Amino acid sequence: MRTPLISLLILLLASASARAQATAKATMRLDAAVLYDANRSKTLPGHTFWLQGGSAMAGVSLWKGFGVVGDITGSQSGKISSDGVGLRLLTFTAGPQYKWIAPSRADYYNSSVFGHVLFGEATASNSVFAGATESSSSASSFCFKVGGGVDLDITPRISLRVVQADWVRTHFPNGTSNVQNNIQLGAGVVIHLR
Repeated sequence: MRTPLISLLILLLASASARAQATAKATMRLDAAVLYDANRSKTLPGHTFWLQGGSAMAGVSLWKGFGVVGDITGSQSGKISSDGVGLRLLTFTAGPQYKWIAPSRADYYNSSVFGHVLFGEATASNSVFAGATESSSSASSFCFKVGGGVDLDITPRISLRVVQADWVRTHFPNGTSNVQNNIQLGAGVVIHLR
């Protein structure tokens, strides 16, 4: 399942890039971001824990602030329960994004606000996933992210991502509902490639 999904994400970004090249250079904007992330999650008994990690994002504006973005996020925790069980989580997502850029000086912008809806796959390992008949140490799941954030320009080519907040939903086997709802918070640097 992972290979077709990754291929679909690459195809989506490639087609968006091709469409962006056909649009006027004044409206096209290609960004790359590197973020530190913290994910708040919980185990079944209600014990909350934080996963620490990072993400890499690439996005292109296609028309009047609308565009597409792809995201790869990796995070982990050495201990998510009193049993000493850890967790590693890797997500691959892509989808539409809208970015509103506040007008300011003619050569670059001071700030922007964005929102996105991303779909993809999550892979978890180094943990325990309760199945119907047996447990395993790894699992894959559909992943859905909804969120947004704020960027503040430092130079015409570099912005500071002040905050990015996403609601992340996965469906890993856990012996009951098989649903996880996490909050992912991040901050980092955005490079405007074009």
